Amino acid sequence: MRIGIITYHRAFNYGAVLQCFALQELLKSMDHEIQVVDYRQPFIEKLYRPSIMEQTWQNKFSIKALLAIPSKIKTRNQLQPIFESFVNQHLSLSEKCDAKSLPAFDVYLVGSDQMWSINCVGNRIDPVYWGMFSRPNATKLIGFSISSNAHTITTLGESILTYIENFDSVSLRERNISDEIYGMTSKRLPVTLDPTLCVDANTWDKIINRAWEKRRYIVLYHVMLRFSPIVHSILLNKVNQIAKFHGWDVVDLSIGNYSVNDFVSIIKYAQCVVTTSFHATVFSIIFSRPLFPVRLHDGNDARYVDLLNALNIGGVLKDLDFDDKVPPKIDYKCVHDALTKLREPSLDYLTSCLRPC
Repeated sequence: MRIGIITYHRAFNYGAVLQCFALQELLKSMDHEIQVVDYRQPFIEKLYRPSIMEQTWQNKFSIKALLAIPSKIKTRNQLQPIFESFVNQHLSLSEKCDAKSLPAFDVYLVGSDQMWSINCVGNRIDPVYWGMFSRPNATKLIGFSISSNAHTITTLGESILTYIENFDSVSLRERNISDEIYGMTSKRLPVTLDPTLCVDANTWDKIINRAWEKRRYIVLYHVMLRFSPIVHSILLNKVNQIAKFHGWDVVDLSIGNYSVNDFVSIIKYAQCVVTTSFHATVFSIIFSRPLFPVRLHDGNDARYVDLLNALNIGGVLKDLDFDDKVPPKIDYKCVHDALTKLREPSLDYLTSCLRPC
């Protein structure tokens, strides 16, 4: 079947492009013909690729915002080639399109990522992400591991059921969102894994930079979406202490100027990973890396806390005041056995949804 993936593939975010790559490769392994729909969502385009003129006009009444424009443009110019290089090299893109000109596919697959979080697109319902675009009757529309948030669910209320009914089938990424929708609509939506967890190390080896294998280092990744200079300073100090104890170098992925390939590669070959990130936790597990996953208790720990508990290794979690120098031992054979079982419902869901009518 010809499948078009609809997701945030143009975001400057490691997790966004890596989950897209994982889903693409997973569907290819099921013998489908895959393209990522090169949909140019207006808000996303302006958020990640603002022009100097747009920035100046939008902030013309704020001196502080105007003074920040050069820094924003510099950041954009640093990130754009990093992410666009990966997208152009590793994702099979359709022709560029807008909401009224999506190319034809047998199946449109929306997901994963925050496709149903309206705050990600300017607090509006995007017609493509919610299945309100023109398509032939014979086509399927599937949602896979879609994420949302309390703000969206509360804003839409019971009307969310109308949008769900645009789809032939929908699965969600988080149990709590499934529970909230069920409580509001009495419709139970299944929960499936983030695509990065649905493929094994062999898939990721396709994009690995093996030059990192020669180095001995500890990795810090304090995810940008919850970045705090104070927290980062505390974590970096701890990482430096661990590195000194073992005689390792330090690689700080938090600064965000590494390529997408290097992001995965650096974790694969690390002696140890210290992180506040779901995806850094995922890749540490996939590559059997020693790991310090750190809780910040800021309301954003749940994804990797739940994952570690599901794999029966919740005991490795640390709080910000940890002072260990040696990472906790993890029986990765048992972890990978548990992950294989954890994948099964997600793979079964996709297989079932993609059966010909």
